[in-house]
Amino acid sequence: MTRLMLTLLALLVAMPASADTITYLERGDDGMFRPVVVTDGAKTVIDRGAISGPALSNDGTRIAFTLDDPSLGSYPLAISGLGGGNFREISEGAWGELDPSWSPDDSHLAVSWYPTVVVDDTMLGVVDVETGEIRSITGTEGALRPAWSPSGEWLAYETTEGVSVIRPDGTGRRMIAADGRDPTWGPAPDEITFILGSTVHRTTLLGEPPSRLLTVTGQVESATCRPVGCSVLAYSGLGYDGRHDATAWFIPASGRPGIRARLGRAVGLDARGDPGALDYFVDDQDSIHQSAINRAARAGITVGCNPPENTMFCPEDAVTRGEMAAFLVRALDLPGGPDAGFTDTTESVFGADINAIATAGITYGCNPPDNTLYCPEAAVSRGQMAGFLTRGLDLPPGESDQFTDDEGSVFVADIDALASAGITVGCNPPDNTHFCPERPVARGEMATFLTRGVLD
Repeated sequence: MTRLMLTLLALLVAMPASADTITYLERGDDGMFRPVVVTDGAKTVIDRGAISGPALSNDGTRIAFTLDDPSLGSYPLAISGLGGGNFREISEGAWGELDPSWSPDDSHLAVSWYPTVVVDDTMLGVVDVETGEIRSITGTEGALRPAWSPSGEWLAYETTEGVSVIRPDGTGRRMIAADGRDPTWGPAPDEITFILGSTVHRTTLLGEPPSRLLTVTGQVESATCRPVGCSVLAYSGLGYDGRHDATAWFIPASGRPGIRARLGRAVGLDARGDPGALDYFVDDQDSIHQSAINRAARAGITVGCNPPENTMFCPEDAVTRGEMAAFLVRALDLPGGPDAGFTDTTESVFGADINAIATAGITYGCNPPDNTLYCPEAAVSRGQMAGFLTRGLDLPPGESDQFTDDEGSVFVADIDALASAGITVGCNPPDNTHFCPERPVARGEMATFLTRGVLD
């Protein structure tokens, strides 16, 4: 049963449907994989051993997964609510009903399954969710990982030969991509994204020549698509939790692919197309800015503070002017620019970013009126941050005198603009009568400012 063993090693990511919900399998300290549901950043581990799934229903209320319970002597399908309630086995399992994919109306599940113990090979099957009755689709011997099309008319699946499609009634079977695997529909309804070796490709239902989207080093799997783009998981080697050195990638529907985070287990897209509703860093759990930090990581604004691992964000560290330049270039997607003429940036890793924000008119330097220096290692004050964001976001003037401690600051107008735009509320909650313009900006604070100003 090689397929079952391989599935144990794969943490398959289901295609989410409800806002901010992502599902995947996670291996616990006891070695058992269990379904995980992350909704609005809150993680729920369902205490049921699973070998495949979990697939999120299109109405966003249920998950389907294949049970892994040696006492059962089989691998049946089960469904449950997102919190684990309303659990129900819907099939006897036979020799394994794997890779569940919901029909658009959530009445059926497409699976790859072993019909008999004699035939040591899979076929596609369609399971009635209410009755548990399963119907094999003829002509699909060796099929794995079915994916139901948004229209309900087609199933995409993989075999050793490549990616094919077939109608649920068994008609219309044809090859889409030789040697491809792990198909998923999207981001457009008639498009199919699939993996070929370590490369992600996309084609259409018509089987047009596929376009190459992304090539990574190592192995890649778990393609998941939404209208705005797709995500995949690239990794090298296998660790105790099924992944080692895993990196999440997001592939926009248009534009260049970009790295988004280093993860240890799985990645997916929520209904809005945001990659990964999981915690990207190990040192921000006690930070009030954790949600903003994760959103900034998902958007590619930050990759962490301890390269190359980038497992930490350092939320309490002061933002340097060099880091500020990088944040702004990523957040605003600024193009490169010519040498800005600063004499102290040639050795900085942020030299290109500094030139970009200077070209965009966001900075003039740190030693007025000469402005021959940028001071990339200096900490950014909250007042300076207001100036950077007001210019970068082109904010209109704001209501004056919103704080009592900024009248002597050269950035008072920028601070008022920032406050009127809802990007800052002050530095002394709950009163928030002060802005603290001379205080350095912490990286956690910066994540919140950028989230409010750019992502919101």
